[in-house]
Amino acid sequence: MNYNLTMPESSYTPPTGFCAYPSKPASIGEIFRRAAEEITRSRQAKLRTWEGLSVGGKIIIDEIVRAIDQRDMVLADLTGLSPNVLFELGYAVAQNKRIWLLLDTSIKAAKADFEQLRLLTTVGYTHYTNADHVVRNFFKDNPHNDLNNTIFERFIKATLGSTNDRKLLYLKSLWETEAGTYITKRVSKSAAKVIIDDPDESAFQTLEWYGQSTYNAAGVITHFTSLTRHGARVHNAKQALVSGMAYGFAKPLLMVADEDYLSPIDYRDLLKNYNSATQAGQLVDEWLRPIEADHLESLKHKVVHAEAVKLATELSAFQLGLGDYLAENEEETLGEYFVETSAYKEALEGRQTIFIGRKGTGKTANLVKLSSTLEQNPDNLVVKITPAAYELNTLVSLFTKLQATDQKGYVVESLWKFLIYSEIAHAAVRKIASRPIWQIATEHEKELVRLLDQEASVISGDFSVRLERAAKSLLRIKEEAGVEETRLAVSEALHQSVIGKLRVVLGNVLQSKSRVAVLVDNLDKSWSKQADVEQLSQFLLGLLVASTRIAADFRKEDPRRHAVNLTLALFMRADIFARVSEKADEPDKIFYTRLSWEDPGLLFRVIEERYEASHPDSSGEELWNKYFCKSIHGVPTKNYLISRILPRPRDIVYLVKAAVSNAVNRRHATVQQDDILDAEPSYSLYAGKSILVENGVSLPELEKILFEFAGSNAVLSEHEVRALVLKGLGDKERLDYAVNHLIGLGFLGVEIRESQFDFVEDYGEFKKSPVMARRLRSSRGAPQRLKVNPAFHAYLEIVDSL
Repeated sequence: MNYNLTMPESSYTPPTGFCAYPSKPASIGEIFRRAAEEITRSRQAKLRTWEGLSVGGKIIIDEIVRAIDQRDMVLADLTGLSPNVLFELGYAVAQNKRIWLLLDTSIKAAKADFEQLRLLTTVGYTHYTNADHVVRNFFKDNPHNDLNNTIFERFIKATLGSTNDRKLLYLKSLWETEAGTYITKRVSKSAAKVIIDDPDESAFQTLEWYGQSTYNAAGVITHFTSLTRHGARVHNAKQALVSGMAYGFAKPLLMVADEDYLSPIDYRDLLKNYNSATQAGQLVDEWLRPIEADHLESLKHKVVHAEAVKLATELSAFQLGLGDYLAENEEETLGEYFVETSAYKEALEGRQTIFIGRKGTGKTANLVKLSSTLEQNPDNLVVKITPAAYELNTLVSLFTKLQATDQKGYVVESLWKFLIYSEIAHAAVRKIASRPIWQIATEHEKELVRLLDQEASVISGDFSVRLERAAKSLLRIKEEAGVEETRLAVSEALHQSVIGKLRVVLGNVLQSKSRVAVLVDNLDKSWSKQADVEQLSQFLLGLLVASTRIAADFRKEDPRRHAVNLTLALFMRADIFARVSEKADEPDKIFYTRLSWEDPGLLFRVIEERYEASHPDSSGEELWNKYFCKSIHGVPTKNYLISRILPRPRDIVYLVKAAVSNAVNRRHATVQQDDILDAEPSYSLYAGKSILVENGVSLPELEKILFEFAGSNAVLSEHEVRALVLKGLGDKERLDYAVNHLIGLGFLGVEIRESQFDFVEDYGEFKKSPVMARRLRSSRGAPQRLKVNPAFHAYLEIVDSL
C-alpha cells in the first residue's frame, strides 16, 4: 500500500522503536512484522520486533531490556494482556520511553480486558485489525515525532519527590490463599516499613500511585495468582506491569507464584515458583533479609540514598501534602492532619466498645491515631490486635462440628478470652523489654515474664498462630458432649488454668496503669468471597459478646486479683457488622457508634488539615481560593466535589488528588474545571470497585447488575430499576433483596421529596426512606423513583442532567 510518505534527507537518522506483542496467536506476530517492515521502509522510523532479537544461549530478559534501552519508543500491543508485554511496557515506562499502545478491538474480550485493567485507560490506545491499520495509524498519531510525550513525564514524574523514607511495596495476590497468608505475615513483620496493595482494600490504584510507590520503594514484591483462579489474568497483568516498572527503576524485585503458574519466558529467571505455603514464606524471608539489613543500617547511620526530583510546580500533589488515601500507608504522618470526630473522642475516652463504618470511613485511621495518642502517656498500655491475615479452615471445621448453639457460643467466647488475655500479656512484656536497661523490672513484672516463658507452648506466637493452635485443640471436643463435659473440655483445651494465672499476674503488673486500651481491627481481612460467612459471623459475634465481659472482668477486684482499667475498642465494617448482628439473639442490645461523615465541612477538613500540615503558615481555606477554580458548571467547586463522591474521607482524598495530578501533568497553575471533570472517571471507577469489595459474598451477581445500569438515565422509575436488576440477577425470588442491597450500598437513592433523593451511608440505615417514598408516591399519584448515585455516573456512563 502507498502511504504517500515524503522520504527524509539521506543524512536524517530516524527514531528507533521496539515492538512488543504476544507470541500467540501467531497472526499478531505476522501483523507486526509486516507493519514494522513498512514503517522502517519509509525511513521515518526504524522498528524492530522482539522476534528479531538474537537470544540463543543468552538470558532473554537481558536482551529484551537492552533492546528497549537502545530505542526511542516502544509499540506495545495489549491484546490479551500478555504478561510479557506488560512487563516490557512497565520497564519502558520507568525508562521514560515514548509509548504507543495498540489493541485489536475485533477480538471480543480485548477491550473488556483493557478496561478492567484500568491502569492505562487514561493513556489511551489505537485500535487495529491488520498491518495496514497499524501503519496508517502510526503515521496518523506520529509517536516518532513527539518522543518527549512519555507516560513517565505525563503521569508519574510530577508526583515524585525526594524522600528519605524508603518502604517496601508489596502487591498481594488476588486471593488470600494459604501461601498468601504466609507471605503477608512475613512482610507485615518486616523491620522495614511496608506499603501493601491489597485487592480486598482497593481493587486497583492509579498509574501515578504505582509509579510513585515503585520509584520510592526499597524493594518490590509481586505475588502472581494461579491462572486457575477467577480474575487471575487481569490481576497478573497489573502485577507484570508494576514488576517491569520496578525492574526499570532498578529496584530489588521478587516475583512469586504458585508452582502451577508457568512463568512467561521473558522473565522466567526473575519469578520464583513455590510448591507450598512454607516454601513461599521462605522465599520471601530470604529475599527480605538483606533489604531489612540495609534498612536498619540506613537508620543507624542516617544514610540518605534518595535522589531528589525537582518538581516543576507548587501545585504538585506531593508539595500540597495530600498524602495517601489509605491510612495503612501513612501511619507516620497521619497524626499531623487527622480530623477528630465525635466517634474518635468516644473511643479516646473509652466510652464505647464497637465502632462501625463502611470502607474508607476512617476505621484504621482512628485506630492509628488512638494508638499514637494513648501511647504518649507512659502510664497507658496500648494493645493492638490487627492480624495481617488468619486462616479460617480450622475454625470452620470446629464450628461445623459444634452445631449446638449453647456449645458454640461458650466455645467462641472462651476462645476470644484466651486470645485477648494472651495478647495483653505479650504487649505488657514487650513494653517491659523496651524500657531502658537501668529501669529494673519489678517482681510482679518478672513473674509475668517467667509465666510466658513457662507456658510458651500455649501462649507463644502472634494472634494467628495462637488462634490456629487453640482451634485445633478445641477440635478434640466430642460432638455429643453435654454442657458440663464441653466446659471441662474447653477448659483443658484452652488451658484456662493458665488464663486464670495470667489474670492474677496481669492485675499485679497493670493495676497502676492509667489505662489498658485494647484496639482491634483487620478482623474482616478473612471476609472474602471464599470465606464461610456463617462460621465467620459466629466467630466475630463471639468477640462482640466477649468484649464487654472481658472489660468487666478486669475491673473486678477480689482478694486474689487487682482491678485494671481496661477498655476495648473494636473497629468493624458496617456490612460485616450487619451480618454478624443478625446472628445475635438480641441485636438491639449490641451498642455501637457509627463512623459518619454527613457533615461536608468535616470532609473538607480532611483535605484542609493535610494542606495545613505541609504549609504551617497557611489556612485550609487558602487551598480552595488559591489552587482551585471557583465553580464547575456553575456549581461552587466545593459543593460540586461533595456531590460527586460517597461521603468518606478516602473518597474526597482520591478525587482531589486525581484532579491535582491532572493539573500538574498539564502544567496548570490552578486546578481547572477540566482537571476535575477528567478526574471523575478514575474516581468513579474506584468507587464502583470499592462497593464490589464491600459486597463480598452478599450478592455474587453485583457486578453484572451494575453493568446493566450502564448508559441508563440517572433517575429511573422503580419498575425500570427492577427490570435492570432482574436482567443482571436472573432470579425473581431474590429481586427485592437485590434492590434493597443496592440501596444499602448507597448505589441507589430513594426519592423522599420532589427531586430529592436519599442516599444512605450504611447498611440497615434506610428504613425511613421507603416510608417517606410511599408518602410522596401517594401524594402525587406517580410511581416511585430512584436515582443512581452521582459517584458512579462516570463509571457506568450514566446520563446525568447536570
